[in-house]
Amino acid sequence: MACPRGYRPEGAQPNFEELHNVLKAVTRTEGAKYEVVKEWFLACKIIDCRRVSPEYFDKCYERVAWGKGDLSLARLGQLLAMISRDTHQNLQELCDRFDSVKPIIIANIQEGLRRDGIKYISQ
Repeated sequence: MACPRGYRPEGAQPNFEELHNVLKAVTRTEGAKYEVVKEWFLACKIIDCRRVSPEYFDKCYERVAWGKGDLSLARLGQLLAMISRDTHQNLQELCDRFDSVKPIIIANIQEGLRRDGIKYISQ
């Protein structure tokens, strides 16, 4: 039996794959780009300028993706785990913050596809 949408059993691991797919869809590339990750982490307050400063985010990003390269799924998980561990924040709560802006990101992607004349399957 499937769980209701948004429900996560106690102790379940966050779904990095969905987060990664949304971020890489912004630029239609194989990995999540530095600029996109930083922009949306600021928007959802993972980078909140209190616990996680933009400078600290840059430092963590450089540790998992040398030269600010694109993030694979595994590297995105490492980045979030590092931020969670170093700032004593719950990893699931960080992912939930991202979920709050996910509909906005998807709407922006769909608008870009419409503007480019590319057909997509609506959710």
